[in-house]
Parts: sequence; structure tokens; C-alpha cells
Amino acid sequence: MKVLATRNKSTVAPTTETAQKNDARKVYANALAWYYTGDVKYAENAINILNVWGTTFEGFPSAEGQNLLQGGWIGSLLGPAAEIMRGYSGWDPADMAKVQTMFRDHFYPVLNTASTWNGNVDLTQIDAMMSIAVFNDDETEFNLGLQRMEARFPAYFYLESDGGVPAIGGDGDDINKFWNSPTEWWMA
Repeated sequence: MKVLATRNKSTVAPTTETAQKNDARKVYANALAWYYTGDVKYAENAINILNVWGTTFEGFPSAEGQNLLQGGWIGSLLGPAAEIMRGYSGWDPADMAKVQTMFRDHFYPVLNTASTWNGNVDLTQIDAMMSIAVFNDDETEFNLGLQRMEARFPAYFYLESDGGVPAIGGDGDDINKFWNSPTEWWMA
């Protein structure tokens, strides 16, 4: 197996959305490669990226809701990667704690602010919330993610026995606008 792409030698977390997505993909791919092959070079690649984020990431700039989506995209990859790497004995516990603090200080604020754009952004945020909460051993945050998911369920999984039109828990509670004015509803 060829070594997966490593991060550039910068010692600062990226600030642009594209660079952040690239870092997140690299750390997740390397974490998976390490998990399935046991090859330490993948673990070191993943840990290097996580440690840079843990010590230098300062948050997402507010950008009319784009920061909420960005936090979801990035967190839904960094969170699971960090959880996978928790099993790597070469990750210094002090560095791991810095990554947990970074998640609490810089991801939770954007993830805990539900997007009003649409349910897909909210679901992405929920995915990141719950993944990061698992790594952080944060039952409160995990339960917040579950509550948001339960509020979203009727808009995605609606039963006729639920009665009436589902309240969707976001998007102005306008189910027709949410689903782009459907002409017919199918219920299970």
C-alpha cells in the first residue's frame, strides 16, 4: 500500500475551507489505513495533522451560516479519525487532550447552533456533534445530538400514524418549502 498523502509541513491548521476539507480527508484516510493495516506511518500522518489542529486551530469565521456547514463537514471527518487514533499507543495523552479541548472550544459553538438553511446542513452538524462527543467522552453533547436528530426524524421518516403534516424542527417548520413543494406525500 502506498503511503497516503501527508500534510504539508506547516505547523498551523489551515484557514480556508478547501484546505480544511483536504486536511480532514487526509487525517481520516490515514486513520483508516492505520486501523486496517497496522502500519505506523499512517498513524503518524494522522496524529501529525490532529496535533496541529489541536494546538493551532482558532475556529471558523462567521460567514452567514457557511461556518455551520463547514464545522459539520470538517467535524464529521476529524471526530471519527480522532476516535480511531485513540487506539494508537503512540499518541501522547497530552496531545490528545489538546484535540479534545479544540473540539470543545471551536467546534461545539458552530455545531450547537442549528442551521436554518436546510435539514441536510443540520444533519451534517449532528453527525459531527455525535462523532466528536464520542471522542470527547461527552455524554451531554452526544445527547444534544440525539435530541436534534429526533427533531429531524419526522421530516425524513414520517409515518401516517404520526398524524397530520410533520413538524420538521427547523427550516421555519414549513414542510412544503423544505421538500420543494411536493405534489404528493407518501407515508409508510
